[in-house]
Amino acid sequence: MNGSNGTSGEAGESSDRRGIVIRFILLMALMLPVVLLAHDLALVVDFGIASFGAPLAVSGVLIAVIVFTPESITAIRAVLDNQLQRAINL
Repeated sequence: MNGSNGTSGEAGESSDRRGIVIRFILLMALMLPVVLLAHDLALVVDFGIASFGAPLAVSGVLIAVIVFTPESITAIRAVLDNQLQRAINL
């Protein structure tokens, strides 16, 4: 029985923190292009909707469909795999 139990907990915490920071930075780096592309896509959709004479609210619905489709597909797959908690979280 050695007295190194206290140091292994500290090493685990610093490793966990480092992993969280890396994942946070990666998440932000991957979200930035999506947000920028969504902004540009909204301009194109608004132009198309205006040329058809449809109400501008249609553009919000189209952008929402584009954004939520991947999550919806994942949620449906989770339901089909009987993963209720994952489906609810999505």
